Amino acid sequence: MTTNPETLFKQKVKEDLKPLLERGLIWYFKSQEVSTRGIPDIIMCVDSIFIALELKVVKTNRKDEVLQKAILRKIEKAKGRAFFVYPDTWPSILEHITKLAEQRQQ
Repeated sequence: MTTNPETLFKQKVKEDLKPLLERGLIWYFKSQEVSTRGIPDIIMCVDSIFIALELKVVKTNRKDEVLQKAILRKIEKAKGRAFFVYPDTWPSILEHITKLAEQRQQ
């Protein structure tokens, strides 16, 4: 049975976040496949900063994505950080999250 690319990407993100979670540097919640429309895939708290991640394998302009963009803008307006995350942008976003988390250790 083959796993679709989006599921594989979500698994990679969770695996990459695991060391930070185990060290107690972040908290995150992975929303379920069936949840409220538009809610980001991952919501987390890093050094008192609210971060929302919407994971995507490819850029599209589907109806759900328009709603997701609107929700991410609301999160940013409320002083949180929100990202559409693609496989090619994930390394830099993970680096950003890691730096935020490790600031707390200093």
